[in-house]
Amino acid sequence: GDVFDQIHKIRVPTLVTASKRDLIVGWRQAIEQQSRIAGAKLVVMEETGHVALVEKPEEFTGICLDFLRPL
Repeated sequence: GDVFDQIHKIRVPTLVTASKRDLIVGWRQAIEQQSRIAGAKLVVMEETGHVALVEKPEEFTGICLDFLRPL
């Protein structure tokens, strides 16, 4: 089956990231992913495309660290 249909089973803190300028995976798909994972946090980066980690590494790292610090 499709992995997307299984993500509701995730029971750990989850960060979903997306990029407004991603032409490969639309950012709206991330909203659907977040809605299927209880308690998931969603961050949509405005100025990046498909490879946000490479395009804006400091911003991406900050998003990840902000999510991980309270854990």
